Amino acid sequence: TVADWGVGITLSSDAFDPQYAKDTTIDSISHTVVASDTTDGTDGTNMVAPGTKKDNFASLEFTGVPEVAYNVTKTANLTLTGWTIPAPTEQNPSATAEYCPIVFVVNDTEYYIGATGITSVATLQTAVKNAIEANSGNYAANTNLENIDCDVAVSWYWAFDSQSTNYKAALNDDAKDTALGNAGSATITLTIDAVVTQLD
Repeated sequence: TVADWGVGITLSSDAFDPQYAKDTTIDSISHTVVASDTTDGTDGTNMVAPGTKKDNFASLEFTGVPEVAYNVTKTANLTLTGWTIPAPTEQNPSATAEYCPIVFVVNDTEYYIGATGITSVATLQTAVKNAIEANSGNYAANTNLENIDCDVAVSWYWAFDSQSTNYKAALNDDAKDTALGNAGSATITLTIDAVVTQLD
């Protein structure tokens, strides 16, 4: 017996924005920068700053109608490092505190510190990871991959302070933004693996 497999998986990514908004606005529905006129001043790449965003941080698309039962497994890891700022106290002058104003959007749902169940960088990482990995599992023969909602679209944005009325006002703080920029150690890393396996 011969069965058609015909599975296609497409992963694309354009992680960072070469420009940031300056005294402008962002459409809170589509996350589109209406005007952007300032670059990072170097090579125009890999910039994360207030007013930056990336609609196609990562996208994953599945196609095909396998004539056999199959398993979809997605594995994701979001790593946020260096998202801390100085927060000295009299008792501990070298103390630091977490500050991560980034909002991640996975399939039109926003994840950010302050959203339900997300109280720290660690829980933000876990929430985004779980959202990406959703709809993994076993599926019957002749199930169209396009009908099981396993596609993934990930974007991110860091609202400019003047746009805070459209976004999460609690995430916008000029002084903390400056402290984070001065620290110069914040990074975002996302890895996604996807496997579709025939089941006997």
